[in-house]
Amino acid sequence: MARALTAFNRVRAAHPGKNIVVATHGMLIAVTMTVLLEHEHPEALTVDGIYPIPPNASITQLPTALLDAAIDRHVVTHSEGDVGPEPLPEGLAGGTLTLIRHGQTDWNKNRLMQGVSDIPLNETGRQQAHETGAKLQQMGLSYDRVLSSPLSRAHETAQRVGEFFGLTVSQTYPELVERAYGAAEGKNIPDYESDAPDRFYPGVETERDLYVRAVRALREVVRQYPGSG
Repeated sequence: MARALTAFNRVRAAHPGKNIVVATHGMLIAVTMTVLLEHEHPEALTVDGIYPIPPNASITQLPTALLDAAIDRHVVTHSEGDVGPEPLPEGLAGGTLTLIRHGQTDWNKNRLMQGVSDIPLNETGRQQAHETGAKLQQMGLSYDRVLSSPLSRAHETAQRVGEFFGLTVSQTYPELVERAYGAAEGKNIPDYESDAPDRFYPGVETERDLYVRAVRALREVVRQYPGSG
């Protein structure tokens, strides 16, 4: 099941936006269709909750829109055990994790795809970061440390927020950088392409890979600083 889902995901990523014919095997098709349809379209399954093995030389249309959800359920939580549910670390009670998006950059302003390209804040972005820090202080909140992505727009945002609490960025995590947009970086692309850039441009990081690295990094933060804010 896991290898079938992973294989179809690789096919999709290797041929974005294309119509593909895949010749494969009956049980593999049945298992794949079962896990794709089990939640969204259970009526397509038999009374035993499985998808029938298709006849020889028959055609099965794979519902690729359901692939990501099936991978979440059956691949990520099994093959990536450290991003599945786990008990809270000792001492975590009372701690908080606050996520702040960086301020505006010129690429944001001009609606350019901005991933791992290191684009600095513009003046509006710096003012936004300052206002965010001031707002958090006015709310009476307090923090023990400030961390960030190593990209300058995130790092400067964190520094400007931290000033209101007497803090500087104490550590950066490479795993917290933005999604890599490959050949789409720096381009102003249509909305329908920006919703799924990996289907239209080579070298785009998959949402699955982004999810796994981000969760791992945030869990590492929680383990390093239990009970902190």
